[in-house]
Formats: sequence, structure tokens, C-alpha cells
Amino acid sequence: MTAQTGDLLKVGEGFAQEEYYLLSTEPLESYLESAAPKLRFTPPDSSLRRGYRATWQLDKDDRLMLIDFHGYSMTEIAKGVQYLFPGQTRVFAYWFTGVLMINVGQVIEYKNRGYESVFESTIELRIKNGIATKVNWL
Repeated sequence: MTAQTGDLLKVGEGFAQEEYYLLSTEPLESYLESAAPKLRFTPPDSSLRRGYRATWQLDKDDRLMLIDFHGYSMTEIAKGVQYLFPGQTRVFAYWFTGVLMINVGQVIEYKNRGYESVFESTIELRIKNGIATKVNWL
């Protein structure tokens, strides 16, 4: 399997410097698996096997928010959160319970498989029902 392009976590909104970090977790997957009808996307290339990329942010209450989305099909590129959630531009990820693996810094060991590349540092952010509960630096 080719190394995968991760979702993004945006930090620093409202500050002089906004930054984006790559995730090695796919928090939207559990929502898409339970959606009716089931939503399927087409990989634009081998580095995006799930066929979409999402951007996330933690709000001031430590809630994980979906703030952007790009999905690919054979006939179109779906852009924006409103594609999945009509009429909304930000969505609270209430469906997600798990660990966000946040990659920090440069790649120090590239591996051409999934999310196995090693970065300078990794942050493990535990999420329960869409709310951040614990942070660990690895």
C-alpha cells in the first residue's frame, strides 16, 4: 500500500500564525460507514485510497469540528462540509470516539505504506463522543 495523505488538523485560528498538522487517523470513517445511503468516494490516486480528505479543528470547548471536506467521485469533486451536511459549514464530530494521531515536524523515516512514516514527534489526542479528553506526547 502507498503512503497515505492524511486528514488535516488546523490550529491557531485567530492568531498571526495558523498551522495545519497531518493526522494518521480517519475520524470521518465511522460516520461514513453508518450513513444511509452509504457514501462512497473514488480514490484520485493511490495516496488517497479513501477518496476524500477532511480538515478538522478543536473549538474552544475542545470539541472536534469538521471544517472542510473534499471528496472525489468518477464525475465530480465534492467540496465543502455542506456536501455531507447540507446547510452547515462546521459540524461537531459527535460520532467519533478514538485517538487522533497528530504528526508534528518533519518526516524522519518515510515508509511507503499507509500511515507508517515516522515524524519528529506525535501527539496522541484522545476523543470521546467528539470531545478531547486527554493529550499525550509520544
